Amino acid sequence: MKSVCFEGARQRVALWAACSFAAVLMAACGGGGGGGDTASEGGGNLPGTITGIVVDAGSHTALAGASVRAGDAVTTTASDGSFSLAGTGVGERVVVTASANGYAINFEGVAVEAGTASSIDMVLVPLGLSATVSAASGGTFDIPGSPARLTIPANALVRNDGTAFTGTAELQMAAIAPATNLDSMPGALLARNGGGEGPIESFGALSVRVVDSAGEALGLAGGRIATVRIPVSSRTTGSAIPTSVPLFYFDDASGLWVQEGSAALDPTGSFFEGTVSRLVAWNADQTLETITYTGCAVDGNGRRLAGARVQSEGIDYSGRSTVQTNGSGVFVVPMKRNGRATIAAETGAMVSNTVSAGPSAVSIDGSSNCLVLTASADSLTIRLTWGERPSDVDSHVYFANGSHVYYVNQGSLTSDPYAALDVDDTSSFGPEVITLRRMMVGTHRYAVHNYSGTSNPGLTASPVRVELNWNGTTRVFTPPAGETASTDWWAVFDFTVAANCSVTVTPLGTWSSGSPAPGSSGGTTYCSP
Repeated sequence: MKSVCFEGARQRVALWAACSFAAVLMAACGGGGGGGDTASEGGGNLPGTITGIVVDAGSHTALAGASVRAGDAVTTTASDGSFSLAGTGVGERVVVTASANGYAINFEGVAVEAGTASSIDMVLVPLGLSATVSAASGGTFDIPGSPARLTIPANALVRNDGTAFTGTAELQMAAIAPATNLDSMPGALLARNGGGEGPIESFGALSVRVVDSAGEALGLAGGRIATVRIPVSSRTTGSAIPTSVPLFYFDDASGLWVQEGSAALDPTGSFFEGTVSRLVAWNADQTLETITYTGCAVDGNGRRLAGARVQSEGIDYSGRSTVQTNGSGVFVVPMKRNGRATIAAETGAMVSNTVSAGPSAVSIDGSSNCLVLTASADSLTIRLTWGERPSDVDSHVYFANGSHVYYVNQGSLTSDPYAALDVDDTSSFGPEVITLRRMMVGTHRYAVHNYSGTSNPGLTASPVRVELNWNGTTRVFTPPAGETASTDWWAVFDFTVAANCSVTVTPLGTWSSGSPAPGSSGGTTYCSP
């Protein structure tokens, strides 16, 4: 079995979209910062630098040769998916565009200051359909195996200058699944809201793009409309999904979602359908009714940390919000009213544990339980997510000294084994998060158990996704072939921690009907980076 060593890996860059909505919240705590709120001109004309990596949305593997643009700055990714853009605009939200053959175009916003390199991850979704469109006849186009659909009327395509397009063009379409991977959504889940911005929650999205032979994007003529079907993908389930929602399109100039029109839920509950006037990314959303979670961030010695990025992400809704801690290490982050969310933080080479919050109809004070950030070189997190079914999927870590962290024995971050199940979820989607604050020397095993025991679907079709994060690097694992109705355990990987805290990962990908726990193989010694 081939092993993959993390030692010396390039730092994973942080995904963060700054927003004026968050700035208002930070200002209320004495934090925040100045700057404009436009896409790439808010800070003036001083040059900025943006570095990052472009990855596949499913496997998180690096994409070489992808095109990356921010304003007039253009580059392509290296063999490891990395890029560096110099001479970009500066501002609170500079919009970065990434594209690659076989993938839907994507956009993210990043705060850029002159003289400082900003970092961002770009996540690209593989195309579900690439098809030829006749401008004269239009047509109806479906993504195979999905309810996603686009209907383009005849003689409706135009160029950017408004002149009619004739001949044939290429349709590029991809269904985006926010329930399983919010990182694949264009931009942050922020919408233009009157004169400001506000968070939204998604019930599914669809990337639509029609290009001519030169790759130039085409649009719809004034007064012409297309019809879209957006597959439902939401951590909200059952009757809680609205029968009608607003539609939002992504404005790549501002990096915000903009409301236009509405969509109705199909009686089967599988898709939203509505009419649109643009061939861009469309999102079936609603404005998020929020409360706030007030908390604090400290380092391992209890010192308050300013400028840490804090993110709330829905457990039972598909939405997220990001803010920064103020000078006192305090943050106020929005989350859905009566919803459940995870809260976590990161700054530089430090990452925090994860806490869960809610449900609550009023704002939550979590300041008695500060997030603790430790060096990512000697800590590790494993994040498990899945679909609506099976409802209960469990994370298990078996340590070399015989310790076992899971829902019965949730561990501790302040004593042996310095590992804990931060978040345990039993009601679909996850996440379940295991954090190792200190890493034990030896070989350890991570496994996933289908606790619900249902095989329709099982872990493979759910779908289950495991993210292993160490030292700024992310590895993603998905179930291999071979699952049966009698195999409800998946041994995902072994990870070997050396005395200097380097980590070697050995993928396993084996199925069994009983726990794949290894035997005890070592004592209790912790590494030092």
